[in-house]
Amino acid sequence: MFEFSPGAIVHCRGREWVISSVTKDLVHLKPLVGQESETWAIYKPLAYLEDIKSASFPLPDEKDLGNFARARLLAEALRLSLRYGITSLQSAGKLNFDPRPYQLVPLIMALRLEPVRILIADDVGVGKTIEAGLILKELIERGEINRFIVLCPPYLADQWAYELREKFALPAEVISPKTMAILERKTPGDATIFNYYPYLVASIDYLKGERWRSILLKYAPELVVVDEVHICARPPQAGSRDQHLRYELVKALAEDPGRHLVLLTATPHSGIEESFRSLIGFLNPDFETLDLDGLSQEERRRERERLARHFIQRTRKDVKEWLGADTPFPERKSFDLPYTLSPAYRELFDEVYEFAHELVRTAKQAEIPRRRRLRFWAALALLRSVMSSPASAVAAFETRLRTKLKKTSESQEDYALDETEEETLFSPLVYDPLTKEVADDTNPQAVIEHQLETEEASFQSHEIRRLREFLKKARSLSYEEDEKFRKVVATVRSLLEEGFSPVIYCRYITTAEYVAKGLRHELEKSFSDLGISAITGRITEDERRLKVEELSRYPKRVLVATDCLSEGINLQEHFNAVIHYDLPWNPNRLEQREGRVDRFGQPHPVVKTFLVYGQDNPVDGAVLEVLLRKAREIHKSLGILVPLPQDHAKVMEALIESLFLKSGHKFRQYSLFEEPDINQVTRLWDEAASREKKSRSIFAQRAIKLQDEVARELAEVAKRLGTQKDVERFVLEAVEALGGDIRKEKEGVYLLHLSTLPPEVRVRTGLEDARLKISFHFPPPEGAVFIGRNHMIVEALSSYILGQALSTRHSPLTTRYLPAARAAVIRTEAVSRRTVLYLLRVRYQARNKLIEELVIYSPSLNEDEARELLYWAEPAGEVLPEHKREAFRKALEEFEILKPEIESFLEQRASEVEENINRLRRAGERRIKVRFIPPADLLGLYVLFPKPKIH
Repeated sequence: MFEFSPGAIVHCRGREWVISSVTKDLVHLKPLVGQESETWAIYKPLAYLEDIKSASFPLPDEKDLGNFARARLLAEALRLSLRYGITSLQSAGKLNFDPRPYQLVPLIMALRLEPVRILIADDVGVGKTIEAGLILKELIERGEINRFIVLCPPYLADQWAYELREKFALPAEVISPKTMAILERKTPGDATIFNYYPYLVASIDYLKGERWRSILLKYAPELVVVDEVHICARPPQAGSRDQHLRYELVKALAEDPGRHLVLLTATPHSGIEESFRSLIGFLNPDFETLDLDGLSQEERRRERERLARHFIQRTRKDVKEWLGADTPFPERKSFDLPYTLSPAYRELFDEVYEFAHELVRTAKQAEIPRRRRLRFWAALALLRSVMSSPASAVAAFETRLRTKLKKTSESQEDYALDETEEETLFSPLVYDPLTKEVADDTNPQAVIEHQLETEEASFQSHEIRRLREFLKKARSLSYEEDEKFRKVVATVRSLLEEGFSPVIYCRYITTAEYVAKGLRHELEKSFSDLGISAITGRITEDERRLKVEELSRYPKRVLVATDCLSEGINLQEHFNAVIHYDLPWNPNRLEQREGRVDRFGQPHPVVKTFLVYGQDNPVDGAVLEVLLRKAREIHKSLGILVPLPQDHAKVMEALIESLFLKSGHKFRQYSLFEEPDINQVTRLWDEAASREKKSRSIFAQRAIKLQDEVARELAEVAKRLGTQKDVERFVLEAVEALGGDIRKEKEGVYLLHLSTLPPEVRVRTGLEDARLKISFHFPPPEGAVFIGRNHMIVEALSSYILGQALSTRHSPLTTRYLPAARAAVIRTEAVSRRTVLYLLRVRYQARNKLIEELVIYSPSLNEDEARELLYWAEPAGEVLPEHKREAFRKALEEFEILKPEIESFLEQRASEVEENINRLRRAGERRIKVRFIPPADLLGLYVLFPKPKIH
């Protein structure tokens, strides 16, 4: 029976294969020339049916003699086709993007830990998802983990799955209420979804409850990622039940001492020292009780170093220019868009303000604190709805009327909402616009009325008459009388003319639909190529992504959205401006909205943001002055986001006082927080900022001192696997060699005519477009596709070139498509004596995995010199055909004689590869053994003679 061994070349099903691995029952074969996706497995007991035979790699012969300029094309085709790396970063060859140098720092830190326990607290938009993905991919490629789960807020689950699939080729399943039944049906009866699917992304809120928690803890994978981990910090005793459950779940997962744990957050402190301690306590229980202030100077230094091995925190300023690589974060330019109410709108607001003031006055008389607070929120929510838009005002009045009419048994026919206008109702214990965690775009009046309905037994009948009047006036307001809308229309028009694509964020569904409808009426006649869409919580997350993708096809585009799109979906590829139509009351939400477009990967150099607020609107004035501007002042000073202080109640009570109780009945007389209130809020926030600044001064910069290590690993990866510049040169030369048409359209963008390439290449790309704009720079300019080493175009070109070069059945019809030369003989000024270069594909076994590399061997040069010569030597003078054949035959004979010497060299090289692979992973039990598998494949043979001297 045929003996299967990794690295052996076999013939099966009409082509040659390499045995990549052998298990008890299966033999895994990868094509000798082809794409990784063509790899397949044979069941060993039935292998005899496949008629597998031993084969050998075909040597070059005289008919392979060609143009030396095409020798490097063959070498690059092989180098760029390698996936299983021989560098210290095993995953480098299987990434679908080029990570920035700074993004490798958390990976190198992680590889020095056993188990991996790391908290990555980099700034918003720096790329924490990529940094975590690099750790996942590397540990998988090293064979250290087989399974992982990402726990995140529900709105981030689909984005995580997309990033893992597109950038890391990790097809993760999403666990959520809508997918659980499907996953369970596909899971065998003797398994659970947690141990059946190797890669999972799950809503932490879905799994934190008792139903799934115990199952997850029993079958949890070797590695757990927790995104936005600050929402899992240990809450105070009176904290929310949700946060308690999240904390208990992560704490239980961390209690397994062998489990790898990757924690991500841009706000590890959240202004609370105890919360930060609970987070670092997940990494190591000792850290939770760490008190640096109580230690001696030497003890403090030692403990800081110990913690710093597990914790990294950097701002954009820290990484923008690091290790010679400029990361193109956009410049954010912020503007205010103030407006004043029209007379008709002012009249409505005056009357509603008086109504709300009465609601607050009666609330002060309530004995039950819960009822009093509900009335406070109802007053605020009513004012906020009225100031958002006429449409949201109508929805708020209709909701309140419907509730009151239900109590008084009056007819509701004129006030009932259509089914399409119904808002999803949530029922939190107390609606708090500052602490609400869900990006909910429903009208809060509906929530509050639902709660008030259960609290109050009777309503004032005169309120119904007043609400009917309000509703009538709100319905009569037109777009022309809405100065807020008029201001935004003019701004959007200007942005479109400047080439910007804005996202307009609204608080409510009704407002978003109202704004989108008005913009279409105002702008579509002026811009024939304009697309305008409204995306709200009415549609599912999948539908939102499809609508964004559909809108991106328009040359000019405007996206109107609620806060359902302020988290989860990254919008930087297609949008570069943000308009806050409604001011968010939580400063974090402001940064989340702008962070959808202002982040790494934004191709536009400038991002513009606009705050829309009413100059004569006390609600906007208070929120803008006390909350948003204070947050931006801290962000500008520290370069970081510091969340609102913990005691939100103090802020909201001050807001109530300033709006209704200290300003009198006329809202025009309102004053912002009186001095004691301002001072208290400011003091709380400044204290939180001071703690955050102190933390960063202690821990932030230690890990970033890994420049030398990162530079060394990048140089090794570039040498063995190629750089992005190598990818660009290869694609341009390969398309030219194949007779294809590729032209530079503008700086950084090429236009590739796929129809001019050989049919086999077009089929392998899987692309149907006849023309494709491509770029080799990330982020690519808008409208262009980024081409990295793992892009399907690079894979198709490299596998085709290798296949054609190794084919022994060339026909006249295919001669045109033989771009690479396996052999060449030239004269050149680059050598002073006869020099032979052998292009070798070398295979090694590392654990149960086959890895390959390109080696350029020369008897007279070291490897670096041989590589330099192959890539940069230029022909100078002709060599007669008979002399070429003679030189080729002699070099081939010498290869047979040199085989023992070459194998000895490659045995030594295997030891170097082993050291490279294990250099970063310092845990001894994780060491990977590497063994050379003879013989090496002779892919190419090149003879270089010195150019004759002219006397």
